[in-house]
Amino acid sequence: MSSNSSLTIMKRTVEQLKLEASLERIKVSQAAADLLQYCLQNASEDALLFGVPNG
Repeated sequence: MSSNSSLTIMKRTVEQLKLEASLERIKVSQAAADLLQYCLQNASEDALLFGVPNG
C-alpha cells in the first residue's frame, strides 16, 4: 500500500471518528424502550409476522 493511499485511509478514518464523536448519545435502556415501542406500533404492518397476502 502506498503512503498516499494510507494517508487517504487515515483521513477517512479521522473524519468518520469525528462524525461518530459528535452524535448524540442515549442510554441503552432508553434505546431499548424506544425500539420496543417502535416494534409494537409497527407490528401490524410487518410481513414477517403476518405473511404476505396472496394475489
